[in-house]
Amino acid sequence: MKDRITITSFYLSSFIFILFGYYKYIVPIYGYSGYFLSYSTSKTLEAASLTTLISLILPKAFEKPSDILLHLQFMFPITPMLVLYGAVDYPRLFLYCTIFAFLAITAISRLEIPVVRVCNLSLTGLQIILLTTAWLIISSILYFGGLKYLNFNLTAIYEYRSDAASNLPGIYGYLSPLTSKVLLPFSLLLAVINKNWVFTIAAFFGSIMMFGLTSHKGPIFYPIAVLALYFILRNNKIINLLLIGYLSIIIISILDFSTGFFDNWFGSLMLRRTLITPADLNYSYYKLFSEIPFVFWSESKITLGLLNYPYDISSSKLVGREIYGLESLNANTGWIGSGYSNGGFFGIFIYAGLIGILFSILNGYSHLIEKRILVSIIAPPMITLMMSSDLPTAFLNHGIIFALILFSLFTVRDLAPP
Repeated sequence: MKDRITITSFYLSSFIFILFGYYKYIVPIYGYSGYFLSYSTSKTLEAASLTTLISLILPKAFEKPSDILLHLQFMFPITPMLVLYGAVDYPRLFLYCTIFAFLAITAISRLEIPVVRVCNLSLTGLQIILLTTAWLIISSILYFGGLKYLNFNLTAIYEYRSDAASNLPGIYGYLSPLTSKVLLPFSLLLAVINKNWVFTIAAFFGSIMMFGLTSHKGPIFYPIAVLALYFILRNNKIINLLLIGYLSIIIISILDFSTGFFDNWFGSLMLRRTLITPADLNYSYYKLFSEIPFVFWSESKITLGLLNYPYDISSSKLVGREIYGLESLNANTGWIGSGYSNGGFFGIFIYAGLIGILFSILNGYSHLIEKRILVSIIAPPMITLMMSSDLPTAFLNHGIIFALILFSLFTVRDLAPP
């Protein structure tokens, strides 16, 4: 009971501080970007009640992968969506669809789904396969003239990115993300667990090379995120630790806005761009696609080009143009908004069902593979799915399906703390 009260207290406190930060700083400072206030007391109280009720059914301990992933989903972006529901008087129907979809994920994740096990490679054997594949892909990029676009300057990545991508065959739109987001981070994690420092250096250097050759920040971010998650997940009170970190980020953002200690940089990055913007974009997708035809996955390659896309620009740029007045704005959103743009409420629940099945499969693999490894590898692409990517894109391009394939190749349990 004490753990339940603690979790609920953290979520309610986060709700209150996000609301305060939105009212006090986001709207006054960034109102020109489309943020506004249309406060509804009744909806705010309703949202706070929903926050309380949902927090009471969330996992209170880390016993399986879905326990962490469900909390991450509620943090990003559902809690900020609850805040905006009251602060901006957003539609009740869309919020409740989102809430029921989340509850569907929670329920489906509890099902026991048999997992596929192809073979049982040793960790060393798996590392050799991962590193060899990654370095073959890196070598092939060099073969296609990648050195011409080699760049290690973070401030210049947007100058090189499009040229570096157009220099490569189309298949590298899949191979490069898989290398950066799965092969190299996975190999690095296994090397650290095995204390194999030669493989560690090879994986780390490979990530740096992928950053330089693609001018994407992901190759640097993903390995760091994977290792950080793995070590943080050793804590027995990881759920409370996540909530402390979540609330701390919100409070530090507010302090940054109020004192200017980081010149509003931290507050803008974390409170505005990480929490508020993805939540607001979900409502923007609902607003636009409740008035115009759905795209029915005609943008995605999963329909094999059999459906005609009905608009002159991508759905993300369509939202940028029609809602924010900026056609150049690539307003990417996660599975909630993109699910609605593809198939309305049906699209959202299809995505919720697939995510719930994914969580259940991960829980199944936790009987064969240490749960910290599973969460460390899958959490970064899952956060992308939650906040900024359509589901087919996240599954195929960001490595979720590929990670599941790798999980079927080995077994590792009862690791000693590294």
